[in-house]
Amino acid sequence: MTDFLYARPSVIEGIGRNMDFFGSMNSYNYSKNGDEADKIAIANDLLAIYLDFNHALLNTLCQIEPRKTAV
Repeated sequence: MTDFLYARPSVIEGIGRNMDFFGSMNSYNYSKNGDEADKIAIANDLLAIYLDFNHALLNTLCQIEPRKTAV
């Protein structure tokens, strides 16, 4: 998620890079300006933090045993 500015290469691109002597295959995810790139990167970071907290909370709730109450 936080690798917005970097393009993920495929296996075919990895094989092709062996013959790319002049770096013509380098490509990145471009934005209109720096502010737009920052907004997208911050949004992706906040989403990653939210998902981490959510995962931790669910794991914690699953580990808590329900208390037995005396009737």
